[in-house]
Amino acid sequence: MICHINLSRFYNAPEKQLEILIRKLAEIGNCTQRLFYRHKKNNRFNNNPKISPEMKMMFKMKMNMYENLEHLVKTVKLDIVEFDYIYLISLLKDKYLNLFKECKFIHAHDRKSSLVAFYLYKKFKIPYAITYHKAKAPNEKIYQNIFYKYFKDAYENAVAIITVSHFVKNNLLKWNDKLKNIKVIYNTPSFLISEINKAESNFHRTPFNHMVVIGMIGKHLETKNFELVTGLALRYIKKAPDIQFVLIGDGPTDAILREKTKHLFNFKMYGFIINIEEHLEFFDALIIPSNEEALGSVIIDAMELGKPVIASNVGGIPEIISHGQNGYLFEKNNLDDLEQRLDSLISDQVLVERLKQAKIPWLEPIRYGESTDFIKFTKTAKETAKELSRENFFKNHWEIYKNYQPCD
Repeated sequence: MICHINLSRFYNAPEKQLEILIRKLAEIGNCTQRLFYRHKKNNRFNNNPKISPEMKMMFKMKMNMYENLEHLVKTVKLDIVEFDYIYLISLLKDKYLNLFKECKFIHAHDRKSSLVAFYLYKKFKIPYAITYHKAKAPNEKIYQNIFYKYFKDAYENAVAIITVSHFVKNNLLKWNDKLKNIKVIYNTPSFLISEINKAESNFHRTPFNHMVVIGMIGKHLETKNFELVTGLALRYIKKAPDIQFVLIGDGPTDAILREKTKHLFNFKMYGFIINIEEHLEFFDALIIPSNEEALGSVIIDAMELGKPVIASNVGGIPEIISHGQNGYLFEKNNLDDLEQRLDSLISDQVLVERLKQAKIPWLEPIRYGESTDFIKFTKTAKETAKELSRENFFKNHWEIYKNYQPCD
């Protein structure tokens, strides 16, 4: 039996990747799985002013690992075990310890889970792996005193540490050069193209039918640096009013972004949206202006759909975007550089003619070769996404699991 531990409150990229992994493992007939998940208290956040509207909506709409995988229990060999409200106390109770004893292998999918896995290793000698998704290595200020020591021990005793990029791997090695068996497994697209509702996507595109849509997706955090694109939109009002910037997401800097864009007719802000893929589908291109990224999961999703990407040259992004080959890279927080890259894309003959065709639909459609960057990026992006398929994602994990014979 393979046991997964996830203690996140969110349902973000790491949780989506875990769900994909569980589904792929479920396809192996003799492989049983158990997911240990945090306490699912429905009114947990109602009176907490620190919790964002996005998180409250996620729980209201049952967007979390527990709810999203609960229906699989009836169809595949999957058990879902909910920890008590304080998960550390759960580790002292026999009912949980007996369930953990049945595990042949444990996979901890977030930082808190790694401490649980280490405790179970010391108690029962159960081998475990850890997945690390963060761009920065663990900070001693967060894991103070004795917890910080246990945290380092947990990583040193893991049979494998899985990171989402070589950038993250190098940061972990700088943090602790004793770490061994670090394996890079890139994220896989979070959806299947066949699952996209084309009619819904076309409906969302309707208000922008006569424009080129440059999209952005992500939580509104300082590190995401969406404020840089508000400056870009201001420059494009007179320069190219047919370019529409669309931002999807929510977060701490939402009020600042709305204030900066309230007079920009070419900058549209959506809030938290469930079916991101339907919106990503109607984008013509994607901008990732982040100052820090472990990998940039939304880039992989965009590539799956053949969308050209313009992204800051930080973190693990250059590992999946080759400048001028399957997208553009620009110097982080450099508005002039970003503007130059976008100019190169939107001056592309394909997009120019697309606008003409949209405004005057009776024009003869123009056929293009593959000489433009837009067409080239569309093709090469899809090729990159194929290399990051769910099958390869699963095989890379299975190479770690199979050494410990977790499936009978």
